Amino acid sequence: MAVTAGTFRPVTDDARIFGLDISSNQGLMDFDKMMAARPQPAFVICRTGISWGYKDRYFRLYWEGLAGRVLRSSYHVLYPLENIANQVKNFVSMFPDRDFGEGPVVNDCELVHGATPRQLSNACEAFSKGLEDATGKEVLVYSRYSFIRGYMEYQAWMARRKWIIAAYIDGKKYPPIREWQAGPEAATDYDKRLPVAMLQTGDKGDGYYYGAQSTQIDTERWLLGEAEFKRMFSVPEPEPVPVVRAEVGDVVKTAERF
Repeated sequence: MAVTAGTFRPVTDDARIFGLDISSNQGLMDFDKMMAARPQPAFVICRTGISWGYKDRYFRLYWEGLAGRVLRSSYHVLYPLENIANQVKNFVSMFPDRDFGEGPVVNDCELVHGATPRQLSNACEAFSKGLEDATGKEVLVYSRYSFIRGYMEYQAWMARRKWIIAAYIDGKKYPPIREWQAGPEAATDYDKRLPVAMLQTGDKGDGYYYGAQSTQIDTERWLLGEAEFKRMFSVPEPEPVPVVRAEVGDVVKTAERF
């Protein structure tokens, strides 16, 4: 079945918090259209760039356009054999105002480039630490189970960091309007050592529906519940409603001020 615009519409009966991730592959975005879609994204993760030299040409346009509309996170793609400090510097250069958004920073670890499993795992953690030190934000690692099993050495840090896992089930098995789904059956006992905060449920969501120029867009689901989501994305608790008490004769009237 060919994948065209409108093929995979995210499901509305999934209670998990829904989000998107975008890069220049999506082209210009109509953010009013994005926020009118259902389910409405609670967060959007924007690509800053790749390695030490490439900067996503639409990042600032996305970042500024989404401000005040939705909770924002960012991700940067790691080249494991390139200088880590320079890659961190490239990431930070995308934020001249030091506004790193409301959500965590994401280390996109999905390229080998000839690295050994040990080199790849070492580089992945070094990049996460560098991003943490530079931003003061928590860092999540994006990858996929098959990549971790096939190309990375298991190290102790992997069980301490939260992960975003791309774990797709074949979208062709679902009716045309449904989001590509991902489930726990994608994980082996090896993978279950990794604390997964989020699933990338598909890479062929309906881009047009969410305001992209591209036909396709990546979809995300948060797994760790509302309280942890609010903590991770710095969502402020609502302030208590002040109560005004006014005495009228012997009667005390209480009113809520809105």
